[in-house]
Amino acid sequence: MREPLTTELLDAWERGLGLPEGERALALLAPDDGAALPLGELDARLLALRRWAFGPRLDGVARCPSCGADLELSFDADEVEAPVPARNGAAPDHALRVDDYELRFRLPTSLDALAAAGAETLAAAQRVLLERCVTGSTRSGAPVAPAALPAHVVERIEDAMAERDPQADVALALSCSECGHEWEAAFDVGRFLWTEVDRWARRVLVDVAELASAFGWTEAQVLRLSQLRREAYLGLVGR
Repeated sequence: MREPLTTELLDAWERGLGLPEGERALALLAPDDGAALPLGELDARLLALRRWAFGPRLDGVARCPSCGADLELSFDADEVEAPVPARNGAAPDHALRVDDYELRFRLPTSLDALAAAGAETLAAAQRVLLERCVTGSTRSGAPVAPAALPAHVVERIEDAMAERDPQADVALALSCSECGHEWEAAFDVGRFLWTEVDRWARRVLVDVAELASAFGWTEAQVLRLSQLRREAYLGLVGR
């Protein structure tokens, strides 16, 4: 993945503002890098972008589900990085046998996740994913609709997806310093990165306005400056 320019990242942020919240992180990647990728590969690319833009250290806050206390988090990107399955071309189908069921499935993409997110219930969301991602299912040679698969078969499919795409389901092991409660919290790199990019972009616009006003520069001229030089010029404003 090619590293974006500052102007490209700012343009991506502007495009993302016009999208639903769950789709904004996709705008940060090039058009051919996003929606059709398996979720784990998508998250890996977003994590790589995060390293380039803001470095490997991630800081955040989690709320304890037991006592409501806020817990400050600080961890390295390597700690939430999992292997991404190698592939050539389109995402492959995977084979799975459960009892007398023969199954084929592909890994969910962000498009599948967005379709499932529109379902009214968890069970309905599960059906959406099954219907989209199970590409073949038979029992003793007879076709079976994905929605008709028994619960234990569905559970094995979900486990198999998680095994083949661990980056898609990263959880942080947390412990509350106030009450001692321990739990696991899902880490959504897309939402995390979008929040950081949004905060960064708004700061950049303030910098552009201040330097343009002080020196008569255009936005393009300000954005061509390195971060170090931009900060140096900002320090001169008002002297």
